Amino acid sequence: ALRDKVLKKIRQALLQERPNPYPSLDFESNVFDKTSKEPEVLFAQHYTDKGGKFIYCESIPEFTREFQSVAAAKGWNKAYCGEEAISSCLKNANFSHAAHVDADTDLAVVLCEQLIASGGNIMFSYHQPISHEYVTSCTNLVVLAFASQIVWGLKEAMQQTAERIPE
Repeated sequence: ALRDKVLKKIRQALLQERPNPYPSLDFESNVFDKTSKEPEVLFAQHYTDKGGKFIYCESIPEFTREFQSVAAAKGWNKAYCGEEAISSCLKNANFSHAAHVDADTDLAVVLCEQLIASGGNIMFSYHQPISHEYVTSCTNLVVLAFASQIVWGLKEAMQQTAERIPE
């Protein structure tokens, strides 16, 4: 009975037209100041503030060298990799990898859709050939991303991803 009364009041309030108490509020403008820092720097700062490790590489060969160095330091020996582009990088690094996870898989190496500068977040989608099960079952995750994938906010990331993905 009390629940019904509350729901009835909510319904009545939603049906009544009321003037906007904040007519000058702009819902279209960006919330984040895009002029303060480069998006690459902002992403790296936010990502590392959350405890992520970030290594910036200028090229794929540099990524290969950095990956070999980190893998040796961490004692990684085998990676899950379901994407051909990464598979060739790992092959060039002479690093053992497979398209499945087993008991001796130390990490997953994957691509992402977008890097979101305003929060230091990484966006994945269901249209990628990675498996949620594989990524979550690995203790270590290496994400290979490119500067062209960095966007300011989630709204921009969603728009760009939607434009790339066929319906």
